[in-house]
Amino acid sequence: MKLSALVSVVAATEKTWLTKEWQVQDAYFADEEITLQDPKERSNRQWHDCGEKPPVPVNGRDVRCNGTACAAVCPIGWRSQGRWKIKCQADNTWSHTRFSPCVTCPDMSDELAEHIVEAENGAESQSIFSKVNLPVTQFFCGRSTSALHINGKTFQKGGQKRNVKCLCKKGQNGDPWWKNSCSWSFQGKPWFPSMVKTVSCKDKNVCDPAKKYPAPAGYTVAKTSFGTVYYKIHDGLHNRGEALALCAADASFVHLPIPRDDDQNSFYYNLVGKQREWDMWLGITDEVSEGTWMGDDGEPITWFNWRNKEPNNFQGGEHWLEMDLTDNRYLGKWNDWFFAADKTERLNYTNENKVICTFVLPKKC
Repeated sequence: MKLSALVSVVAATEKTWLTKEWQVQDAYFADEEITLQDPKERSNRQWHDCGEKPPVPVNGRDVRCNGTACAAVCPIGWRSQGRWKIKCQADNTWSHTRFSPCVTCPDMSDELAEHIVEAENGAESQSIFSKVNLPVTQFFCGRSTSALHINGKTFQKGGQKRNVKCLCKKGQNGDPWWKNSCSWSFQGKPWFPSMVKTVSCKDKNVCDPAKKYPAPAGYTVAKTSFGTVYYKIHDGLHNRGEALALCAADASFVHLPIPRDDDQNSFYYNLVGKQREWDMWLGITDEVSEGTWMGDDGEPITWFNWRNKEPNNFQGGEHWLEMDLTDNRYLGKWNDWFFAADKTERLNYTNENKVICTFVLPKKC
């Protein structure tokens, strides 16, 4: 067959009227003519022979009529639940009196506004429409060097857009075969608006603090106003040397509490509260240079919470801090104290306190 003849055959078989709901939507919103029946069909009957056209459907935009039929026009992103076209019959009555309501997928705008914030998690989203005018939400990373995380899956090419599609199908979710319902889908599996909170972007080369510093066995993980805190309250009472050994045995990065503001100080105090006979060791010392207080993590101390008339470096040997848990006047306040008692000394200081080993997870490695 010659090419010219083949083109003629194809042209002759192409429909010049609209048979799909989304085609009617396309024509309507492009302000184009809407033809609902084959122009070759000869009929003296017109849609208005049946009287007023059927009313606009629930959630619908408009109703357009042509020839012997009227079609419901749903908003872009919506689909008729079933009956979107009604015909004027030979007896001049409508085949149905009402169109089915327009339906779409559950709204995700609140979840997107709350969780997709590039400045916080690096993720972005945009909304588009598929070829058949159903909504598609696209997730991607603002930085192409980041990996995109969605609902437990990791995509190394974070700059590539991943589509969550709205699909409208008949007979799903227990509906009859003729009834459309719409639901979100991601890579062939159901998607719910609550899953938006699983979307984030992370630089491939950036260390995850929680992986670098995993919580040691037996430690409690607490979410606080100043970050994630690991801690363990050890049994018994110990001098400072024993306390340091307990923490070192748990993990190389944990240490005695080093409160750096009132919130942190209150947090550690409240872990044990007021006591009758013992206080709590802090990971702070001026052993290297008198009056220059350093944390056991190697960082200088710039916030203090001293008891009255402290520190006093009694007998020139008080270089380690404890938190007062016994004196009602100074609960939570700091006192400089001895490392450990010398059994040969006249004064019977036991220097045994409660031991909490802890670590505040940094925001970056």
